[in-house]
Amino acid sequence: MKNKWELLYNPFTKIAGWKAFAIGAIVVCATVLLGYYHHAYFTGLQMKMVSCHLSLWQCFLTQVTGLLSIIVLMYVVSLFFVRGVRLLDIAGTVLLSRVPYLFVALLVFCFDPMLQSIHEKLQGNLSVEAFIEPIGTFGYFLLLLFAMLMLLLLVWYIALLYHAFRVSTGIKGRKTGILLTGIIILTEIIAFVLLIPWFKITNNI
Repeated sequence: MKNKWELLYNPFTKIAGWKAFAIGAIVVCATVLLGYYHHAYFTGLQMKMVSCHLSLWQCFLTQVTGLLSIIVLMYVVSLFFVRGVRLLDIAGTVLLSRVPYLFVALLVFCFDPMLQSIHEKLQGNLSVEAFIEPIGTFGYFLLLLFAMLMLLLLVWYIALLYHAFRVSTGIKGRKTGILLTGIIILTEIIAFVLLIPWFKITNNI
């Protein structure tokens, strides 16, 4: 039973290399497609909703930019600490670690009518009344549920990313978490700098 639970946050001892890369690529493509149909795109840790309908290639661009940034940073950083690290191992485990975001995309699909209703009614009207009116009591419960599920999926993703970095590079100890934190921050900065000229971001979730 313990081994089965471990697969949820560290499947990389069982799945690695080309197998992890192939499964991860399928997951990423499915995530992008689901996000595309609901005006959402993914960069690094973030999921954003935008005012305009992005083209499919733009949705892939945002996803690929964040993934390439974190893969390259992981690889470059690992070269200073260990030898014999394979770029394929890092790429495969990083792609596979995006599984939680497939569930994020499914959540957006399920909650899309409510999110779109709130977004449309709040445009140009940021008053408290405008926020309360389209939601209602049950709507608040759904919104809270949505936020809690999103948080759990984010924690799951970070756990997967931590083990992906540790297993694929062989870096051990406290520095694993410290280095990964720095890599995540740099990835967010790089993705923001590269993508902000392309898209006008109106709302973050």
